[in-house]
Amino acid sequence: MFRNIKINTFSVRQYIKCLDDNKLPTALSLKFSPRTRALYWLFWLAYKFYISGDNFYELFGKKLDNIFKLELYWAKKLRYIKKYSGGYKLTDK
Repeated sequence: MFRNIKINTFSVRQYIKCLDDNKLPTALSLKFSPRTRALYWLFWLAYKFYISGDNFYELFGKKLDNIFKLELYWAKKLRYIKKYSGGYKLTDK
């Protein structure tokens, strides 16, 4: 049910040192629940300004609208997102 999320170091020197030492450049490893994994994915996806419901389903096996029903409702109500066929677009707000 829980999977580890590994976050690489942001230090270029440390990253190179890890690779030279045949190690993974992991700075932090966290156990995420399925919902937390989905939230993390949504956070990084927001930089694209588009959230695909199809991609969400492929990754998590559940519909985006079912998992984040309340959050999406309020995001639409506050005009942070607009629903389009297949997903949501973030607004300039």
